[in-house]
Amino acid sequence: MSDATLTISLRDECKSMTQEEFASAYTRAQLELKASEAGVEDETITAAKTKADVVALVYGQYKFPDPALRGNSTVDHPVSAMWALLNLDLDQNGPEKKMRRKDGVAAGEKLGIAHYTARTQYQAWFEATDKGTKPIGEGSSPDGLPKEFAKALGLIVEKVEEVASK
Repeated sequence: MSDATLTISLRDECKSMTQEEFASAYTRAQLELKASEAGVEDETITAAKTKADVVALVYGQYKFPDPALRGNSTVDHPVSAMWALLNLDLDQNGPEKKMRRKDGVAAGEKLGIAHYTARTQYQAWFEATDKGTKPIGEGSSPDGLPKEFAKALGLIVEKVEEVASK
């Protein structure tokens, strides 16, 4: 097995286990070997006092997505909702003043779209709209969007019916 393959399999292993599970699954010697495979210097490994310290060295070699950002969208149809939000912004503000990626993701999150869904869909929309210069189809129509989402975007306004008194 090559060093690259070891590093990839080790990274996948770290992603699938918590640090506590990783520490309990291996002996100190096995953890030291894994730290070495991850590219940690031998002096640093030797200086680690506990198994938990060695595990921290292994995990410190990789940058993983923040699990706190994961979650479920609270809005119905989050993908279409994100695209509608971005199209509406493009329609209203034009290509020069459209939302930047971080602003679009933040706006999607405020509407109940999960962080990673918003991020992924912003990128897909950006590529599909020729870098945000050409809206998709007719732009942002409330048709087909969840009613609460369309209201939050201001695409529809509920009409209050007056009750006629008899």
